[in-house]
Amino acid sequence: RKTVSIVVLLGTSAAAWTAAWFWVAGKADQAIEHWIGEEKGRDRFWACANRSSEGYPFELRINCAKPTFSSQAGPVASASAVRLVASASILAPFDIAFTVDGPLN
Repeated sequence: RKTVSIVVLLGTSAAAWTAAWFWVAGKADQAIEHWIGEEKGRDRFWACANRSSEGYPFELRINCAKPTFSSQAGPVASASAVRLVASASILAPFDIAFTVDGPLN
């Protein structure tokens, strides 16, 4: 009986952790979309050919393939890269690391 209770508790905890991770990943994606929309209103345009969330169970990584930026606000500017990755540990969610794979054009 005790073993069954422990197994049920562990299974429930794992399911709750998984649901929470995917919920946070979804919220992060919504926040990125909202920010891109705000930037568009400022004549700064960000795009990502393919965005995905990874890192389950202890990290959240947002991968962006072929990110691009262009701006008509002030001096015209544009940039592109091969990949952009933003990552944060579950234990330090506000300590976000950004990595850009070049070349940066």
